[in-house]
Amino acid sequence: MEASREEALRCVNLAKKYLSAGDYQKASKLADKSTRILPTSEAEDFKRYMAKERTSGKKEASAASTGSNNATSTMRERTPNASKSNDSSQTSYTREQVEIVQKITKLKAHEYYEILNLKKDCNDIEIKKSYRKLALQLHPDKNHAPNADEAFKKVSKAFQVLSDPNMKAHYDRTGLDPESRASASSSSFSERAGPGFQGFSAYPQANMSPEDLFNSFFGDQFFAGGPNTFFFGGPGVRVHQFGGRPRRFRRQRAEDTSNKSVFYQILPIIIIVIFAFLSNFSSLDGNTSVRAGYSFVPTEKYSAQYVSPNYKVPFYVNPKQYNSLSSRDSYRLANKIEQQYAEKVHAECIQEREYKENQIRKSYGWFFPDAEKLSRAKEIPLPRCDEFSRLSYHKPFSNYYYY
Repeated sequence: MEASREEALRCVNLAKKYLSAGDYQKASKLADKSTRILPTSEAEDFKRYMAKERTSGKKEASAASTGSNNATSTMRERTPNASKSNDSSQTSYTREQVEIVQKITKLKAHEYYEILNLKKDCNDIEIKKSYRKLALQLHPDKNHAPNADEAFKKVSKAFQVLSDPNMKAHYDRTGLDPESRASASSSSFSERAGPGFQGFSAYPQANMSPEDLFNSFFGDQFFAGGPNTFFFGGPGVRVHQFGGRPRRFRRQRAEDTSNKSVFYQILPIIIIVIFAFLSNFSSLDGNTSVRAGYSFVPTEKYSAQYVSPNYKVPFYVNPKQYNSLSSRDSYRLANKIEQQYAEKVHAECIQEREYKENQIRKSYGWFFPDAEKLSRAKEIPLPRCDEFSRLSYHKPFSNYYYY
C-alpha cells in the first residue's frame, strides 16, 4: 500500500513538471495514471488546478490572437510546442559543446589521462568525478555537436581502463590498450585461477558498451522520466531535462549489447554441455570399444560410487560397465572425470567473480560509495573459486592424461 502511494505521488510530481513546461497532454496522462494506481487528494487537487490553468490558457491565447505578429512570435518562443522543441534541440548545440568535443577527438585513442584531464597519480574519486562530468557533457542525448558520439566513446573507454586497477596497472606499465593483449594472455585471471586455463578475458568490464557503462554508473533510474528527463540519485533529488529524442545509435547499441550479454551468460553452460556430451559418447580408448558412462550424482543407472585418485571427486558409474574396464581404462576414465569437474568448477568460479564485481560496482554512488553495501559486496564468498584453487594447487591441469 505504501509503495503504491509513493508511486502515485511520483506520477503527480512528474505531471507537475510537464505542466510547468507547457506539456498538458503528458501532465494529464500522468495524473490519470496516478489515480489508477491509487486515488489521492494530491492527484485530485492537481487535476482541478490543471483544468483551471488550461481554461485560463485558452482565454489568454484568444486574447493574444488579436495582437501583432511579433507578439505572437514571442508567445510561441516562450511556450513552444513539444515536438518543435524536440526538433530544434536535435540540431542545436553551443560553442562550448563543440569545443569540448574537438578537445577530446584531437587526442589519441590511448591517451586516457589526457582524455579525462587527469594526472597520472590521480585517485579513484578523481577518476569518477572527471568521467561523471564529461559523460554528462558528451552524452548523445544532450550534446548534438558533430563527432560527439566519438568523444563520448573515448571518454567511456578511458574510464573503463583507469577505473579498473588491473587494467590501469597494465596501461601505466606498457602505455598500451590493455584489451589488445587481454584475450591472448589473460594474465590477471590466470595468475589467480592457476595454470592450464587460458582464453578467458582478464578484464570483465572491458566488454561493456559506452551506454552500458553510463547506465551502470548513473543507475537504472537515469531515464525513468522518459527520453528527455534524467534523474540523479533517486526520488527527491534534482531533475535535469535534456531536449531531443533518443538517437538511433542508442537503440542499436542496446540491442547489440543485450545479445552479447545473453551470449556471455550462457557460454559456460554451452561449454559444460558440449564437454559432457563428448565425455559420455566418445570412446575411452582408441584401441577398445568399451564405453562407460558416469554421473556426479547417484542415479538408478549409475549407482556405484568411486572417488577420483587425484582430486578425490566422488562419481557414480554403472558397476557392470565399470568392472569390465581394464585398470588402464578405469584410470583414464577417472582423469576424464577430473578434467570435466575442473572445467565445471572453473566456469562456476567465473560466474561467482562476475557477480561479486558487479555488486561492488553497484555499491558506488554519486560521490562516495555506500560503505555498508560495499562491505557486504566484498564479503560475498567464492566457494567455487576456492574449490578451483584447491584443484590448481593439488595437481597441474596439463597432466590430465597418462599414456
